Amino acid sequence: MNTINLSEYSFYSFFTQHSLLDNVGLFSGLASRIAFKIIPELDKVNSIEYLINKKQINAKQIAQALTKNTVAEQVVLKQLNKAIEAILSKIISFGLDHRTQFYINLVSIQSNPFLELLSQINSFERTDYNKLIETLHSIKETIKSIREIKAKTGVNIHFTVLTRRTVDYINRLEDLIYLKCNHQSVVAWQSMVNKHNAFQESRHSIRLLFSRHIDILALRIVEHTSLKGEDYIAENRNEYLQFLSNSFLGGSIIALFALLKIFVDSYEFMPLRNAVLFSLNYSICFVIVKMLGGIIATKQPAMTASTIAKQIDKNNNLKIDSIFEIILVIKKVIRSQFISLVGNFSMAFLVAALLSAGMLYFDSFDSYQFVKPDYLVSQIQPSFSLVMYAATAGVFLASAGLISGYFNNKILDSNIYMRIKNSKFFLKSEFLATVFTDKLNKHTGNIALGILLGSAFLLSYLIPFSVDIRHIAFSSAYFGYAAMHGDFENHVLFNCFLGVCIIGLTNFLTSFSITLLLAIKSRGGTFALISTLIFHSFKDFLKSPISYFMFTHIDESKEAKAAEL
Repeated sequence: MNTINLSEYSFYSFFTQHSLLDNVGLFSGLASRIAFKIIPELDKVNSIEYLINKKQINAKQIAQALTKNTVAEQVVLKQLNKAIEAILSKIISFGLDHRTQFYINLVSIQSNPFLELLSQINSFERTDYNKLIETLHSIKETIKSIREIKAKTGVNIHFTVLTRRTVDYINRLEDLIYLKCNHQSVVAWQSMVNKHNAFQESRHSIRLLFSRHIDILALRIVEHTSLKGEDYIAENRNEYLQFLSNSFLGGSIIALFALLKIFVDSYEFMPLRNAVLFSLNYSICFVIVKMLGGIIATKQPAMTASTIAKQIDKNNNLKIDSIFEIILVIKKVIRSQFISLVGNFSMAFLVAALLSAGMLYFDSFDSYQFVKPDYLVSQIQPSFSLVMYAATAGVFLASAGLISGYFNNKILDSNIYMRIKNSKFFLKSEFLATVFTDKLNKHTGNIALGILLGSAFLLSYLIPFSVDIRHIAFSSAYFGYAAMHGDFENHVLFNCFLGVCIIGLTNFLTSFSITLLLAIKSRGGTFALISTLIFHSFKDFLKSPISYFMFTHIDESKEAKAAEL
């Protein structure tokens, strides 16, 4: 150690933490990480990182060297000041950007902490570091306030990346300021060395790169599905009954379109033509249900899961704010989904049975030409493939919810309404702007879901196993048509009923689980948080299982008290 003169080594990249200041996106970052995996990056031999990584020096030795060597101390402090100024300039450049200023004006803060930081860096040598830390905390609060208005403005991926990177800058800056004030402290240097070692382990991690970008993309999508999800949760008995009524309407319409799908399928067109016709049939059905105010139960889980994740972290501190409140929301969601599934299932079956009775009554209309009861029954018999097909539908249901969230956010973030309204191509028409944005907002998810469900079977031609979908409402209608057109024994009918129940449960659990995982992940949650929720929810379910399926007087009184609190 006596032969090492710290004044001859560079501390600057150690202080700025190397790639912390790099502005790399997903693909450029991926390319560089792959390159470094093949040909590892080497530290410069005249850098302090080289000595630390080679275990030739430790925090205690650095602190002792600075205490004994005044020249080395001055050199290191000079580089430390330079690093502080460099990171300060990055924070200020973000804060003075026109987009940041736009958001700052929206949150209506009394003073702009970025401008305060600018005045402090101009008099850096005379800066009061306690005041500087206070300003940095104000900037963090400002960024937090900007994030909280994303529901109104949309979540911009690039801007979100910049805000997260700016928070990283601030955290690093606080470390450097602490080190500057305690540059002869072993504890301060040990903290810096520990953070350097942690950074070294993850700096070229491909998994971490994907995780960060997926989190941001998930955040962009999930924030807006959570807003819609609030409309799919019954808060009281009247809303619960209204859900049942609306799901009756949805089931009735689906029964009609299920018959149309059976009719198209009977012609045995080429696969691509079938995919187009099936997709149109599903999409038009879902759009009509939406326009008439009906409910399709299986479309709700993707929305309500995001709402639960939003309720988990109201304070944006990545912690469960109230287990009781979250369990209450989960209970309301399951209860709302249950009654919607019951409404869809019962009415789709009943309308299908009535239509079948009408078709059989008129002898001139031979429905047996396209309604094949044996084939329809085979589609809903309990089996492993039935579960897999229902799970596939659940994946598509979740995907459609996320697609809807993506486009809804894009409309807000891109300010499409005002751009169309001021576009000569669209004749600067407010009517066209309203129609375009309103329809895109409402029906993107429905159309996407229709295409996904209608063309899913085409995947069977690309992969070595069969792919198809099973949707509870359409399967319920198949059950109704088959039961009226065929002469089946009771155990066959019971198996069909059981198969439809399995389809509904699988649709719900798959769609709900995928979106809930993504929603919690987008807020920085962990699997430990999810396991905590499952444990407490299951414990509450054992205490009062009926309250998860219908309103009870006891449950209503508890929820009323919770609302008052």
